[in-house]
Amino acid sequence: MLACRPRCTSKRWRNTLREFTRVARVEEQRFSCGLAFHASHPHTESGPGLTLWVPWASILRMYLRRLIYTSRVARHVRLADADEIARSSVERNQQAGLTGLLLYTPSHFIQVLEGAPSAIASTYFRIAKDSRHTDLRVIDDGEIDEREFGAWAMSATFCPANSAQLEQLTPDAALLLLRAGRAALTG
Repeated sequence: MLACRPRCTSKRWRNTLREFTRVARVEEQRFSCGLAFHASHPHTESGPGLTLWVPWASILRMYLRRLIYTSRVARHVRLADADEIARSSVERNQQAGLTGLLLYTPSHFIQVLEGAPSAIASTYFRIAKDSRHTDLRVIDDGEIDEREFGAWAMSATFCPANSAQLEQLTPDAALLLLRAGRAALTG
């Protein structure tokens, strides 16, 4: 039995799981306290195989994802609506284990979401259907080692960037704007 301790780094366990699943036929079993993966060699049906036990806390830390997107504010939306969007998202995001920040301008929203990939995906698809914005564009989407916007389930703040800047937003520039927004909120 190979055990994962909470102090393990996410990269180490991601690599272990990749190697584990590359060479073996893997069965997953879910428990209230974590996952157990049992692997047997693909060319033999006999033998004890290998069991990997991974607590949920390690899995959540192992698979953190950050999604940054921008969208155009719909004509009928007022700036005050951004605060309401953030307030209404807090409970849903807490249940899903998501954190993030929403920046708003008169013309655009910029949002970062951090959490488990499945929670990010389902939340993004729900957000994409929202009529309060259009022209969604993913700026950055990838794995992260730790949350940078973990202080809130969701918060909103005004962003002084102009529309032309936001049309040409790069991942690095978006992250700088979001960090400036976080700094404005934390004082």
